[in-house]
Amino acid sequence: MPTPTAEPASRLPDRLLLVGVALLAAGAATLVCRYKLLPLGIDDTMSSLLTGAPIAACVIGVMMMRTALQRGAQRRAGWLLGVSLAAAGLAAGVFVLVAPSRSPDGISLRAWTVPGVRVGLPDWPVASERSDSLPGQIVVDDPMGRGRFVELRWAVGEPLSDDAIAAAASEAGPLSPATSEAVTVDGRPARVSLLESASGDARVAATSFQCPATRIAVTLITSADLRRDALLALHRRLLATVDCAPLAPEEKPRDSFPSFTPPPGYTRAEHPVVQAWVGEDDGVFDLPPGLPGERRAHALDEIPGTREQILRAELGLQKIRFDPSPLRRPGPGGTPRTVWQATAEDKAGTPVRALLTWWHCEADDNSYVAIHAGPATIPLDPVVASLAAAACP
Repeated sequence: MPTPTAEPASRLPDRLLLVGVALLAAGAATLVCRYKLLPLGIDDTMSSLLTGAPIAACVIGVMMMRTALQRGAQRRAGWLLGVSLAAAGLAAGVFVLVAPSRSPDGISLRAWTVPGVRVGLPDWPVASERSDSLPGQIVVDDPMGRGRFVELRWAVGEPLSDDAIAAAASEAGPLSPATSEAVTVDGRPARVSLLESASGDARVAATSFQCPATRIAVTLITSADLRRDALLALHRRLLATVDCAPLAPEEKPRDSFPSFTPPPGYTRAEHPVVQAWVGEDDGVFDLPPGLPGERRAHALDEIPGTREQILRAELGLQKIRFDPSPLRRPGPGGTPRTVWQATAEDKAGTPVRALLTWWHCEADDNSYVAIHAGPATIPLDPVVASLAAAACP
């Protein structure tokens, strides 16, 4: 009778070591590909899968290697190197074949129809939206983060100047003009301005154009830490979806502003979209144009999220928390006026106090919003009095 050999069992630790090395190499390669070969956003589920699965593979691989070494596995450098390279190469190849959004051409777009224009924007989470008004704004943020966003804004008037575009793109940091190129937007000539940071790690492509039939100026800003050619390719792809559409009857241009007098110490600031006053105490008043009808009434009164959305869209505030008990003051003619008060942070993370009110004007059938934001040390009563006294045009 043949004597049983222990050789197959002795090879198990060696095989276990090779499998562990393969898992570690494949997991590490997938993580590198996930952060280097996906320049644009993916949804939360896919992002979690492409992060969690490789990390799990690495952890399991390390545990298998430790177990194999404890059981006397032989460290054959040639075998280990060959298996690790093969596993990493296979993982990278599979990643390139199946991973989504590897390039500007691979990212999915969402169609938006806003007053005066139709356009496709990346199908990313909406950071702020004021899409039913004129002027208006939509900002979508790349779910992978890293400061990537696309912003669309529109208003009646002329296209923004290069200086105004640079100011509008300032959220990406201090930028300087790099290049400019001619493009065609909905059959009309326009230009793409590329702005870069001094270090070259932040880039913004921006285009401002006017739809002549409606005299609505549209500005598209694409910000991402991509190579120049990839950023411009994404921006041009978005511009290719633009359709200057005629306004519906209920969306006729509105540029009516309320009557407003700020407290002493505030100076009128130039702004292409809103009326704004800046104070010596770092406070700011923001009054956007009227919105037709009373569509804001129910939402502002009863849905805090609507008030938060306005503060985010108008002033870029974040971490907003409203006081559950709003202030009440008599408005023009003794009409009661509600003023909501909130704590928040500005884009730099500085704590601020925000105040917001709204009212409706029967004469022009517009609803108006008035906002103030600034340090909590600013005396409250004069600010609230100015907001409560804001009146119809």
